[in-house]
Amino acid sequence: MRYKGKENIREYIMEMSNLVTRLKALKLELSEDILVHLVLISLPTQFSPFKISYNTQKEKWTLNELTAQCVQEEERLKQEKIESAHLASISQGFGTNKKRKRDNKGKQIAVSGTSKQKEQKKQDKDITCFFCKKAGHMKKTCTKYAAWREKKGTLLNFVCSEINLVVVPTDTWWIDTGATTHISVTMQGCLRSRMSTDCERYIYVGNGNKAAVKAIGFFRLQLDSGCTLDLEETFVVPSFRRNLIFVSCLDKFGYYCSFGNGMNFKAEVENQLSKKIKVVRSDRGGEYYGRYDGSGEQRPGPFAKYLMECGIVPQYTMPGTPSQNGVAERRNHTLKDMVRSMISHSTLPESLWGEAIKTAVYILNRVPSKAVAKTPYELWTSKKPSIRHLHVWGCPVEVRPYKPNEKKLDSRTVSCYFVGYSERSRGFKFYDPLTRSFFETGNAKFIEDVELSGREPLRSKHPDNGTGKFDQVITSFGFKENTVDQCIYLKFNGSKFIILVLYVDDILLASSDVGLLHETKQFLSSKFDMKDLGNASFVLGIQIHRDRSRGILGLSQKAYIDKVLSRFGMSNCAPGDTPVAKGDKFSLHQCPKNELEKKDMERFPYASAVGSLMYAQVCTRPDIAYIVGMLGRYLSNPSMDHWKKAKRVMRYLQRTKDYMLTYRRSSHLEIVGYSDSDFAGCLDSRRSTSGYIFMLAGGAVSWKSVKQTLIASSTMEAEFIACYEASNHGIWLRNFVTQL
Repeated sequence: MRYKGKENIREYIMEMSNLVTRLKALKLELSEDILVHLVLISLPTQFSPFKISYNTQKEKWTLNELTAQCVQEEERLKQEKIESAHLASISQGFGTNKKRKRDNKGKQIAVSGTSKQKEQKKQDKDITCFFCKKAGHMKKTCTKYAAWREKKGTLLNFVCSEINLVVVPTDTWWIDTGATTHISVTMQGCLRSRMSTDCERYIYVGNGNKAAVKAIGFFRLQLDSGCTLDLEETFVVPSFRRNLIFVSCLDKFGYYCSFGNGMNFKAEVENQLSKKIKVVRSDRGGEYYGRYDGSGEQRPGPFAKYLMECGIVPQYTMPGTPSQNGVAERRNHTLKDMVRSMISHSTLPESLWGEAIKTAVYILNRVPSKAVAKTPYELWTSKKPSIRHLHVWGCPVEVRPYKPNEKKLDSRTVSCYFVGYSERSRGFKFYDPLTRSFFETGNAKFIEDVELSGREPLRSKHPDNGTGKFDQVITSFGFKENTVDQCIYLKFNGSKFIILVLYVDDILLASSDVGLLHETKQFLSSKFDMKDLGNASFVLGIQIHRDRSRGILGLSQKAYIDKVLSRFGMSNCAPGDTPVAKGDKFSLHQCPKNELEKKDMERFPYASAVGSLMYAQVCTRPDIAYIVGMLGRYLSNPSMDHWKKAKRVMRYLQRTKDYMLTYRRSSHLEIVGYSDSDFAGCLDSRRSTSGYIFMLAGGAVSWKSVKQTLIASSTMEAEFIACYEASNHGIWLRNFVTQL
């Protein structure tokens, strides 16, 4: 059985797999390695480079991996064939200006240039210019359009922006006030089209990158109301993920655009606060004031007209003077700083900056400022805001989404990331990197807040009592709060001492005297409904090993690692020597280039695997901090190479799952720190990676591996940046330990 190229490669491999299944029913079993070998030798000659590439690799492919790679190779071969045919058709057209056609008798006759000119003139009479609205010529040959373009500049930089680049249906269109032209991702709905000119070949997006324009066409959209919407001069850009409608262009062609958010906000102010909006101050941006027309003047747009209709006075800054709107500009600067910090301290892609900025606004509305003692939330609602529900943006979460058609054996939870708060309900907003979609629910377990083990430490059954009351009760018993970490309390009684660690509604007690320990337990039991579980053996999925005879304490995550390996089918995998191979490089060039490759990667739980490895790294495994940090940079668009690297880390954990952090009893506690850095290790941004680790009592107590926020110009500069970050953390650790 050989692949002849008639059906697609995926169907062929599935047919081969079905044959092996039938043979198995006849008690003729073939292993997966043999099946992979049979598929490879049955491929035609055009797959020869592909087979050579496979033979040079050390690791063997599974059938799923082979299928994914074959599909990619098939697409590449098809593209090469299309390009070759295109070059051949161009070369055949050179050297002749006449076209030939057949008459009714089958003979070939030449079509003269004169008859073609007559036909062209007839067609020109039916053409209307989109710019000056006169018949007889097109926009690209319009003299008025050329003069206007010369006045604006010879190069037209069409600018568009996208927020939250997630998968959306290709037949949906999004209203955009920031774009400068209509955008379509496909030719679907296009009635006529033309090729782009030299100055129209690219679209420039907000981050400075450019996207190729496939064509420019006329689109007719069928609205739910039964009406149609005609979009002239729509740019077809396949690399975009959503179709955009340029608001000001609709206004130019006579459409009325109403701004729902502005109208809704006005109605909410009047209804909730019984007040009127009198003045709106903004810059002269096109979305507020209006776009420039063909004459070079800035005409009032839909929003400006709406303000005039409502009797609201608009106040605009002078062109080029943003300082006149200083309050808004400073707030924007603060928001951008917060968003940069949030994204840099998470593993989420930069395309989620829209969700990050909404979360930053949510937080700022609940904290006071120097100008006003009360928070914006309190000024708006006359209620003090609660901050108990706040969580770290971008943290991994186990969520149970609402599924109306859920079956009994379907997975109940989804591994995703926290990206915001519900606007009109009590819940949270999450991002699923596998489906690249958002959803809201209140049924979630944040990894920073939950117990991952079967045993529990001393627990309060009434966590809603609040940390405020707990602080009052525990300090009345003689405990003092650690000013560096306010979840740690310390009490001295002569030479005896006891340390209390509070984590959400869990309490850990460590004391030098058993009597003082029991006395503290009795006091807590009298004030709270407590459950004493004895000596702590598991805390947050970390097993505690004690050898009091030798004064050794160990922290292990063997049970958690076994659970992770079982979850991803790696329980019986071959153990690996190292978490990362020497010379391994990571870059965006390895990521999928088209939707087919991205769709194929959705079969692999890459984000869940990296999230699970990340928790092990944070708790007890500094040896995988570097590679986990590198893998976390490609959560939004991983490739097969990244998935293989993640499995390599699991093989390494299979060999080292018995490793643990150990600490020895010592009368002299001294913190020793080390820092290091590579140089321009990130191939995409040329940024370096910093790393540091701090040791106490013979074991690691704090570590980090992170990409630097600055681009270093030398190895010395990269080392200084790493040393600076390590020094900051070292000062914090010193202050923390000195208060114990």
